[in-house]
Formats: sequence, C-alpha cells, structure tokens
Amino acid sequence: MNVKKVSTSSDAVLSGTYRITRVRLIAGTDAATAILYDALTQTGTEIVKLSASAANAVDKENWAAFEGIVTSNGVSVTLTGTSPILYIYYS
Repeated sequence: MNVKKVSTSSDAVLSGTYRITRVRLIAGTDAATAILYDALTQTGTEIVKLSASAANAVDKENWAAFEGIVTSNGVSVTLTGTSPILYIYYS
C-alpha cells in the first residue's frame, strides 16, 4: 500500500489508474473539507468528499472490503481550511 500526503489543493496528485482504499483528513485551526476527483484537474468526477471540524480528523476506510474506489484518470484534490492535511492510501 502507498500513501500520498496532500496539504494544498492540487491537480493530478496521482495520474493514472489507482485503487483508493482509505483517506484521512486532518483539520488545522478551523474546519476543513477535501474533495477528491477522478480527473487530472479539480473539475472531474467527484469520488470522495470529507469534512472535519477544527483540530479534528475524519477517516473513510471501509473501501478495502470491496477492493477500494478505482480511478481511471488520476486523482486531483480540492482542500479548504487552514493547514489541512489529507492522506490518500492507494495501490
């Protein structure tokens, strides 16, 4: 399993086909949101949306039971909040 750490909105944090098995969003000093897209830009098909209250974390990780969420184009991320961190676990 691989892990990608994302701390700012970004196009194409991963490009290609991947199987996402877990994501973890850690909010900074205020609430944070993360939207993951199956696309090379931040405008493709939305595959995951998370939100976490200030100084808290939220996980989505039950996808491994059904072999994860498969992307066909790549993964782009839109993050909001002050100093959020998103971890994407994939293979």
